[in-house]
Amino acid sequence: MFSFSQGESFDWLAHKLNTDWSVPYISMLPAEIAEEGIPATVEVLLVPSVGATAVYNALGTQGREAIASWVASGGHLVTWGGGAQLASELGLSMTQFDPPSSSCPGSFFRVMMDVTHPLADGVGAETFM
Repeated sequence: MFSFSQGESFDWLAHKLNTDWSVPYISMLPAEIAEEGIPATVEVLLVPSVGATAVYNALGTQGREAIASWVASGGHLVTWGGGAQLASELGLSMTQFDPPSSSCPGSFFRVMMDVTHPLADGVGAETFM
């Protein structure tokens, strides 16, 4: 799931883990990782779509080093959205993120369709997305 709200992304993940999958988990804030590190019992660190720069700064040097050390020791880091950008900023991903030149969430675009393509069947020559 991608969300423009970090709270929605976390809430969705918590719901999936609790309700849909019945997977036990603990929630950790950046300050907790900075102070305590990642518990030895944690096998997978899930980072949803967070504000990457804010979390990077909140982790501080100690928290950033804790995550990098945990991954280097075999921990599995799974990220998406802003979490993926955070992994890149931590040097744990080779992915590069460039700031977008524009943003228009919720906008509609007129799309010209190739009416000969099977996926356009019944759509017509143009539609709005």
